[in-house]
Amino acid sequence: MPRSLAYAEQARADGRDVIGASSLGHDPASTQYEHWLHIPFVTDPEFIPMLKAAVKTHEITAVYTPNAVIWDVLNDCLAKDFPGLRLVNRSPMSEVTAPYAKAEAFAQSVAQDPLQLFDISQRDLPNGRELAAIYHHVETIPGMCDHEKTRALCSIFRSAPAGDIVEVGSWWGKSAFLLLRLARLNGTGPLLCVDPWAMEFLAQNDEGGLVDKVEVDPDAAFEIFATNLLPYVQSDANYLRMPSVEAAKKYVASSEIVSSEFGAVRYQGDVAVLHIDGNHSEPAVRADIAAWCPLVRSGGWIVLDDYVWPYGDGPKRAGDDFLRENASSIKLSFVMGSALFIKLVDD
Repeated sequence: MPRSLAYAEQARADGRDVIGASSLGHDPASTQYEHWLHIPFVTDPEFIPMLKAAVKTHEITAVYTPNAVIWDVLNDCLAKDFPGLRLVNRSPMSEVTAPYAKAEAFAQSVAQDPLQLFDISQRDLPNGRELAAIYHHVETIPGMCDHEKTRALCSIFRSAPAGDIVEVGSWWGKSAFLLLRLARLNGTGPLLCVDPWAMEFLAQNDEGGLVDKVEVDPDAAFEIFATNLLPYVQSDANYLRMPSVEAAKKYVASSEIVSSEFGAVRYQGDVAVLHIDGNHSEPAVRADIAAWCPLVRSGGWIVLDDYVWPYGDGPKRAGDDFLRENASSIKLSFVMGSALFIKLVDD
């Protein structure tokens, strides 16, 4: 079972000895274990005796199984037949259902909408199942979109005007998926993801150089991005694999963006929601703001990610200057999670 293979890999990485076991006469997974046991099916009277013999012979102290039936059988007889042996995972059925319970809890939390505190007209929230589905799928995509920011994004789309959604810095596609689904549920407009996915644009110049020391593979990140979005795109999302400033010029000059992965997508040329999450060095953030913020239409939203960032103050300094210089055109601003949210005044 795939989850067994994933557990075995992690156990070996932790320095533990792992013995694979199966009831199949020929199990392809056997080649992925240094030690292998064949044990009868759980319905065979010899299942318990043979497992007890294996535990004694190999000094087994723990068992992992994602098989719900076997887990239940072992859980019922551990104390009597296997003293000292423990199951390292909880019930496989509860492991499967737990993420969905978290998704439902998130959907309920979104109903406590922080934007209700402000005098802005809002469409109804997506229903609870839609919100739970968004959360569940967002959690399957790697990335760093914290839950408070996710809640705020669910809220701001309710008051966003019609127009394009632009994300500067998409990497693996976590927030891109979120923006795509929220735009579709609210009838906002198509999504454009902007990211060069290239090493020469990745230097953050962060304090201590901790971020810049992390080994990354931009080409692999792009493949992961495309894989994550392909199942969900319906002629309403595309990307520009180029630097942000260059991409802004192309966006202004062309109403249609074409890619081999997502086909042709037409854009209005007015940005309803702008999410800036590219290079966090101060010059790069300022360049992103200068290139894209003038394209945000009245009543639109600007989201500056990592305004609260432990590795430097580039996004905060650039964001604070934008707030100060454009105070007359800003209706409201607030911070949720690590992101700064700015709503422009309506016409």
